Amino acid sequence: MQTVTINNRTFHYPDLTIYFYDRQIEQILFIATIETDDEIIAYDDPQLIVEFNGDEVIFKPIWNVVVKQVSANEYVLDER
Repeated sequence: MQTVTINNRTFHYPDLTIYFYDRQIEQILFIATIETDDEIIAYDDPQLIVEFNGDEVIFKPIWNVVVKQVSANEYVLDER
């Protein structure tokens, strides 16, 4: 699992996933990757959009993702 902390919230996500954070619109996009020998060779499908709206976190699953909240500001993203 990989870990990233953005806006005082921590997200744990699968190793074959990357994220892009857009500060202007306060959203994170998690995308699955296809790798060989630790090198990304292609991007797979988008998995999840996380939107920050003040103190609220809105999860918008696009594909097979389960979000588990493990504490007040900590989440684990996992595939179904």
